Amino acid sequence: MDNILLGDVLHSVLHFQKVSQIYTHRDIYKYVVADIDLSNLKIDIVLRNKEVFEWVIQHPEYDYKSLLESSYSNEELFRFFKIYYKDIIFKLDKYFSENYLIKLSEIDTL
Repeated sequence: MDNILLGDVLHSVLHFQKVSQIYTHRDIYKYVVADIDLSNLKIDIVLRNKEVFEWVIQHPEYDYKSLLESSYSNEELFRFFKIYYKDIIFKLDKYFSENYLIKLSEIDTL
């Protein structure tokens, strides 16, 4: 995996996340107060991110902490990456089934 692409994608994903507070898929949506519309999803970016995260999931031993110069441990980062990958798959499934809304009621069951 190209380190520049890997670093760019992981930095962009981590930018607004409090990794230490995310332990479940549902935690990603902790502050959501309305349904989420996926109809304008930039599918090319999501598919690229899926590819990057598939590589990440296959390489738990990689030193993500050093790559990202992160205050989080490698274990915390990898835990988050697995959850985030699950979210990518969730969104892609919804998008490709043309079910473009993530409803608040759905978030409660994640």
